[in-house]
Amino acid sequence: NSISSELTNQLTNRSSKYKSVLEVMKSVLESIDKSYYTEAIEYNIVLNLEKTGTLFYMAIYMSIRDESLRTWGYLFGLFFQICDDYLDYSNDIEKGKPNFFILIPYTSGGIIIKKMLDILNQSMNQ
Repeated sequence: NSISSELTNQLTNRSSKYKSVLEVMKSVLESIDKSYYTEAIEYNIVLNLEKTGTLFYMAIYMSIRDESLRTWGYLFGLFFQICDDYLDYSNDIEKGKPNFFILIPYTSGGIIIKKMLDILNQSMNQ
């Protein structure tokens, strides 16, 4: 499934801002199944980074004013959103709401969440 060229251009422009987070997510998803990281998934991740990821990053930044936590804040926000999508899957499908696990098999959710949690823990201990 290829998204439209207009969306592809928007994605390219937005993706550079989140390059480090997208690299982490690509690694996480491809470690489970190489076919999981697609344009549609990247677009979904970028949208979640612009909403929940930015919210968490700004909350952290406003509290301690440490720019070095930018990637961690975005990742934590994305982690939160993916957990939310995992828990709300049935309800979101019923209501026609966007959900990360429409694009990736729901059965992979636990593994994805565990891998992301490990990355967040490791980065906090550095």
